[in-house]
Amino acid sequence: MKFVYLVQGAAARLRKLPLPPDATVYALVYDEDVAFDFAKQTIFDPRCSFAAGRNQLGDVALAAESDADYFIFCDDDIEFSSGSFVEFQGFVERTRPKMATPLSQKTRATDAVNYDVEIQTAIVLDEQLVAIHRSVAGTDGVWPLTTEFDDISWWLPCQIFEYIALRTFGRHFHQYNKIVVENNTHTWRVGSANYKLPRNQVTEPLLTESLLIEYLRRRNINYDPTVLSPWRNRFSWSLRRGRLGVKAVFRRIRVLGSR
Repeated sequence: MKFVYLVQGAAARLRKLPLPPDATVYALVYDEDVAFDFAKQTIFDPRCSFAAGRNQLGDVALAAESDADYFIFCDDDIEFSSGSFVEFQGFVERTRPKMATPLSQKTRATDAVNYDVEIQTAIVLDEQLVAIHRSVAGTDGVWPLTTEFDDISWWLPCQIFEYIALRTFGRHFHQYNKIVVENNTHTWRVGSANYKLPRNQVTEPLLTESLLIEYLRRRNINYDPTVLSPWRNRFSWSLRRGRLGVKAVFRRIRVLGSR
């Protein structure tokens, strides 16, 4: 099984990513015109957005790597507190999902994790590290990400990605609970570079639900507000109803084994 890594961000941080030594890598850099030794191709784009950068990498790699099975999209600032890229690949190879993600800080802040199992359906996710099977390419909003709202909010394409991915792929979107990533240095503000939040979003994120609904409506996709609702808000009532309630909650976390 062949994996291709698509990494983007600041040059200094990309150099520190603990990628597998034999990995096939495509990189996009916004702050330094450089050719990485570890990358098969390096794109320099000082004015790209988050979504546009991932789309560029996806287009180039998908065309060049016709024998690749999975493309691993990765931010520049992740660190593993448990596991590694190699172990992440191992889980993907074992379970063969449409999409897969490790545990992130965002996910661990919710009650959407069954720590008793290694593999479960993704319910809350972060785009910082995600493996996508090549068959998913062409799914609008997932691969490619939408760039139509880049001048309003860079968080919105992430929100659209999460909604469509979770709703479309469901139990085929796996979460690996033994692989844990952190991104404590995360930032989109890089001085004079354009890889940053819009000015009106620097102090606080915009409320983007209305734009998400607009995006879905134009594609004849019904909006279900529970898809992106915080897990604790959606299901805490069940936990207060004793054993039956707890079982009901964990029926929502489909435990997935190897194929």
